[in-house]
Amino acid sequence: QSGVQVDPSRWIVVGLQDLPGFEAVARGEAVPAKQVQEGLVALMKQIHASHPQLRAILLECTELPHYADALRAATGLPVLDAITLVDYFQS
Repeated sequence: QSGVQVDPSRWIVVGLQDLPGFEAVARGEAVPAKQVQEGLVALMKQIHASHPQLRAILLECTELPHYADALRAATGLPVLDAITLVDYFQS
């Protein structure tokens, strides 16, 4: 264990299982990127509006980095993803 104490009340965890088009990931099919991006941006705008204390977005699914720029533009928040963070730490 790392010994780091994490307060779960500081995190907003959102599942995308109901995001239109994202079911293609579970099926191993091509993801309709435009449909998913529109839905994801709309969802994050809703979340940001209802949680103004939100300071950043972390995309943990490796299917999501493609949408980071759209989320940054729509919310004005920093958007981090697992792939970019690994690249950063390896550089």
